[in-house]
Amino acid sequence: MTTLAGWLGADSRGPASLYLVSDSRITWFRDAGGGRKIVEATWDHGRKTFACRASAEILGYAGDVLLPTQTIGQITDLIDSGAVSLADETPERKLEWIVKSLETSCSAYPKPAGRNFSLLYGGRQGSGMTCAFFAFVVEIKDGIAAAPIGLEIPQSSSPLTYEDGQKRFAFGSGRDGFREHWNKWRVSEVGGTSRSVFSAFADHLKSGVDPYTGGPPQLVGIYRVGPAKTFGTIWNQRRFLSGMEAIDVSDEKRLNWHNDLFELCDPLTMQLRKTAQPQPRPKNF
Repeated sequence: MTTLAGWLGADSRGPASLYLVSDSRITWFRDAGGGRKIVEATWDHGRKTFACRASAEILGYAGDVLLPTQTIGQITDLIDSGAVSLADETPERKLEWIVKSLETSCSAYPKPAGRNFSLLYGGRQGSGMTCAFFAFVVEIKDGIAAAPIGLEIPQSSSPLTYEDGQKRFAFGSGRDGFREHWNKWRVSEVGGTSRSVFSAFADHLKSGVDPYTGGPPQLVGIYRVGPAKTFGTIWNQRRFLSGMEAIDVSDEKRLNWHNDLFELCDPLTMQLRKTAQPQPRPKNF
């Protein structure tokens, strides 16, 4: 239960970045009998996106929470610590290792516990103008991974898509709600930009149309050069990183902070950074 999406950011020279964005809500259910479940509680600070600090790998999940939260974090730790090096491997080989690691952990996980989730994995081969971005989705059911699906990388700024009988723009319970907001943003005067995708996602969160999607957005990404990055978000005049509220922050520019319009913000004032370009909402929105 969640909303998870990815998108390709492009500039005048071609593909320039790859992002994953998610909500932060975790939902607990109570068995109401007759196969029915009702929401018992929610918590809007769960981590759902991950970025490697030592390589260009980003991951996110939708579905069951406890297992992927633990195992994906362990996978990124293995990579960041240098215990596993994927730098010279092909995208397919990297994914193979990730899936094998997940299945190994799943095999020891209690069978009555939930083990079904979707994994979205993105990365970059090479560096600089000759680099290539890639993305895969893997469905994990009862601890067993289905055949991975390679996602087409667009050449302009737009969401990653996949087919499951119809074209999908996101994963999880809120995917249709996100699509409706994206359809509105993509035909606006700022359609075809990174900020249009992120702003559509932010509007989806604010709408509350999916009761299992909520809390602040969390964002990770990859540029043409360097390792993956985790970004801070300004949400309802509060600072968040990976779903957790940042009570006290430094004014150092080591971390980029974005508001719901994808504007770069000063983490202290939570207002537009002095050198940043304003990104107003389109007319008639």
